[in-house]
Amino acid sequence: MYNGQKRDRPNNFFRRYLYKYKIVSRRDINKYSYRQLQEQLLDKDKNLDEKYNNLSLPKINPNINSLIPKNYIFFQYRYKFFDELNWSNDDIHMFLNFLKSKYKNVVFCSDIEKNKRSNELRDFFLKRYSYIDINNNIKNKILENNNIYYLKELSGVDMFHIIKKSSMCIAKEGIVSHICFFHKIKCHNLFNFKIDKPGDIRHQKISYSEWCKGMNYSFSFLNKNMNKTINKIKKQIG
Repeated sequence: MYNGQKRDRPNNFFRRYLYKYKIVSRRDINKYSYRQLQEQLLDKDKNLDEKYNNLSLPKINPNINSLIPKNYIFFQYRYKFFDELNWSNDDIHMFLNFLKSKYKNVVFCSDIEKNKRSNELRDFFLKRYSYIDINNNIKNKILENNNIYYLKELSGVDMFHIIKKSSMCIAKEGIVSHICFFHKIKCHNLFNFKIDKPGDIRHQKISYSEWCKGMNYSFSFLNKNMNKTINKIKKQIG
């Protein structure tokens, strides 16, 4: 349950009827993350299945094994996040080449949603970089960018398995971070937020404590300077 900025969910009247509960705060920095609090709700005589032996996982698409290179870093490009940083196509290219300087191969995807902006970026990625279409079992290489692979229309299930096979991941904090935690894959989280007033910093710290505390992942707060961005990340992903 939540102690929110404006109201608590559920309110104190209904909380009295609950057998057991933990509180996630939206007002103060949390000592434990949402995930850790859920674990604490388990009875003491219950053992947590750390290896997920009883969990039914989707089977891997065989095209992944035949198309995806080995020794790669996986990067998820989210256009809204990076548009706020005013990343140009040249900035994207510089960043991908920076990742390639750290790992033999770079495998990346973009938003699967289709709108004017996401379509523009998809066309740019397909024209400039080698690409892999897992759905249709296609691998198209461009000699100039032979070790940078764009994953065309990557599904969530396929991303789940590609993250598992990666050497490392880098992405905006979110679903990639949690899939990495599930697979025990190293991940570097990217953050970007506007600071208009002192309380904005505290708000971001509270959000981080709710979702990321205890994951022990490295992270960087990005600004609009690409050289500073690369310098911030350089020592974190080697």
